[in-house]
Amino acid sequence: MTRGAELRAPEAILERNLEWIRALARSLARDEADADDLVQDACVAALESAPETVERPRRWLATVVGNLWRESGRSRERRRARDTDAFRGDRTRDDIVEQVQVFREVAECVVALHEPYRTAVLMRFWEGLPPRAIAARLGTTPATVQNRIARGLALLRERLDAARGGRATWLAALLPWVERPAAPTALSIGGLVVNAKLVLASLSLVVAAGALLVWAQRDGGPEVVARAPAPAEAQAHEPLAAPNAPALAPASPEIRRELATSPAVAPASAAPAAEKTAWTIRGRVLDVEGVPLPGIPLGAGGGGPAITSSGAGGKFELATTERDVRLASADPAWTTVRSAAWRPDSESEPLVVVARSIDVQGRVQDANGEGLASARIRFAMPPGFEARFDKPLEGSVSMSWSATSGPDGAFSIRGMPSIPGATLSAVLEGFARSEVPAPVGPADPAVIVLARPARPVTGRVAGRVLDDQGNPVPTARVFLGLASVTTDAKGEFALDVARAVSTDRIVAVKAGWLPAILERTREPRGEDTGWPALVELVLPGPVLSIRGRVVDKKGDPVAGLRVSIADPTPIGTIGQMPVHAEFLGAGSPIPAAALETESRMPSADGDNFNDYYMRVGAPSAFFHFATTGADGSFELGGLADKRYRLRLQEPKTCAFSTTEELRAGAPPARIEWLAPPLWERVAGTVVDDEDRPVAGALVSLEREAFGVRTRVFGGRVYVTMRDPRERVATDADGHFEFRDVPSEGMGVQVRGESVVPDEFLLAKVSAPGAVKIAVHQRCKFEVVVVSGGFAADELALQDVHGAQVDVLRMDLESVNAYSSAAITDGRSGVLSASSAAKTLVLKKDGVVVKTVPLQLRGGEVTRIQV
Repeated sequence: MTRGAELRAPEAILERNLEWIRALARSLARDEADADDLVQDACVAALESAPETVERPRRWLATVVGNLWRESGRSRERRRARDTDAFRGDRTRDDIVEQVQVFREVAECVVALHEPYRTAVLMRFWEGLPPRAIAARLGTTPATVQNRIARGLALLRERLDAARGGRATWLAALLPWVERPAAPTALSIGGLVVNAKLVLASLSLVVAAGALLVWAQRDGGPEVVARAPAPAEAQAHEPLAAPNAPALAPASPEIRRELATSPAVAPASAAPAAEKTAWTIRGRVLDVEGVPLPGIPLGAGGGGPAITSSGAGGKFELATTERDVRLASADPAWTTVRSAAWRPDSESEPLVVVARSIDVQGRVQDANGEGLASARIRFAMPPGFEARFDKPLEGSVSMSWSATSGPDGAFSIRGMPSIPGATLSAVLEGFARSEVPAPVGPADPAVIVLARPARPVTGRVAGRVLDDQGNPVPTARVFLGLASVTTDAKGEFALDVARAVSTDRIVAVKAGWLPAILERTREPRGEDTGWPALVELVLPGPVLSIRGRVVDKKGDPVAGLRVSIADPTPIGTIGQMPVHAEFLGAGSPIPAAALETESRMPSADGDNFNDYYMRVGAPSAFFHFATTGADGSFELGGLADKRYRLRLQEPKTCAFSTTEELRAGAPPARIEWLAPPLWERVAGTVVDDEDRPVAGALVSLEREAFGVRTRVFGGRVYVTMRDPRERVATDADGHFEFRDVPSEGMGVQVRGESVVPDEFLLAKVSAPGAVKIAVHQRCKFEVVVVSGGFAADELALQDVHGAQVDVLRMDLESVNAYSSAAITDGRSGVLSASSAAKTLVLKKDGVVVKTVPLQLRGGEVTRIQV
């Protein structure tokens, strides 16, 4: 969609013209309440039945409002003509009972709506507040309130359809209620007190907008014709972080670890191509509020040519012989937020989550308005986004959007989702991270201003970094204990001693230079840090390198080997990412995700633990390496004048070997690649915690390419990069098997629909041909806080002994384990946990407010109302 078309989309028109619509409604209606009803009707009509784009927005809006007002006038006339007959005693007793029963079901469905829709609908129709007053109470915009009410009514219709076996039955029963004037008093039906206006006004809105007829036609209407597929660049979004970047999460106590799974390798048990099995995939398309969305064409992979489309209730079907299917929107007007993911062993419903697509132009600049190049821009979902969905999201994979600013600070993101409450953040070495609300329309500004980090006023160590000629060195990294900062344009820095914890040594590192190291000369006393008032760090000279050539036993070159230092020099951390002197000296980039965590470090030191798993990407400041060329040659830079052992790794087979010590700066070395010993066969069985075999579990064979465990401010961290080799699925007896496996350093990771993911080192097994792996049963659950007696914003789990049980968020490509999870608007969203969880702990602002006994079950979602 072009920028002009996006500006003409219904959502954008409503945002810009809401006050104009309200003024027009007031000119037509006799009182404020009727005007507000007319505004609401127009918004519902625009959101549910508007054309894709509108060439003359206000002419179209005037037509919509005018038609609705005339229709409401005819309804009033018909009501007066039929009012006497509609509620006379000529209706049978069964008719009256049926209407009252439907009335009660409507009321129960309204009360059962999840937030924020329930509050918006109740405040609008129970309390009779106009959208502007609701927006003031909730601290949001009238347009957002209008959208929540419209979505709430859509959910209400869907639930009534399900409860009454179709729309015709409840429409017929409620038609007299719609035509009858609203009762001024409340009714008590079956112990549930309901204001009649709530039901009448809700249904009147739907009828006034013509939505009931539209939705009824969609249920049995023809299939929607697929629109043109999205351009490849609009769907092939960049990953959340650069390929070399650790998937580091914000540094907070509730995050425990993140596990990156192996790539999508077909299980060894897959049928041969000539004997492919046909499956039918059934799933749904939802919008970003969790509401089913019909009429969305879907394509495979990145969303190109449509192969199916969503119908009534957002449902879609697709016949396929493929074993690994991804589906995304094929309509450029809708961008895919989560793509549907399906495999034959998957039990989760495939879900496609879409949002209106916008193309965003923006700029990253400093406080003086100067553009900043190479800043990493990232789109982030609103807090608690997953809690909007009452369905498990495991049958979908999250998409991501990011960009890098150009020389003048400009950036663009094509096909970004329009989601109120989302954010755009930017990070750049030497600047503090900054975050702004993400645009919801292409005309919205996207200017991100980055400032230099605030320097500590007291308790600091200040100084400057110079090169060997006495010139100031900007953008050098200076490390003091657990703290680190970047020098400014003058080569100056200031470090917080309290955050450093240990203050015995300062190290400065700059790409291409050997580190400058300075030891503290005296012990600190009171306010005296033990350092001079101005510390000078002088970089001693350029770095060295090791060059060489790798050959096999025959002397032939070995290409594609990864060459790294087996014993790099640790110097500190950047946020929660450990770094080494040689890797920074080689000029490898600092991952944007590390800078993200640097901006979110805790305010006080502690004993929290985080571990992060990722795949090997390009060289980075966390893990730097060189790759042998076609002639087996390599050069590894960033080295000091000392001896190093090199580690050679073959990524495809996960084989590795370590060399003898080699001197940096010496003549090129000739290195012979010696393949390590292999196990001919590694086989075993996966069982659950009741010793039953687990069929269909995915067992991944992998090796750690590089890993670091270290102290950071706030606790400890384990960051690891893995090389995945292959993956197989267990058979009906829980059996798996691998061939020709390196006998050292290999491990397996086990995943499955019914089990808690776990990993095991093969070095710990005594018989590689008879490995037994025990995993815990996985259970899905959702917490809904319905009590008015307390509030909760966080949940945690404990086993029977009171020990922590991880909270899991999973899909087919990733597993994230946390020590706790957020509760947003009274909902947690669908989560997973081990069957060992026996107690639910609810907290508010970190304080326990309630504990609830648990009995989680596998194979279904346990919904816990408290």
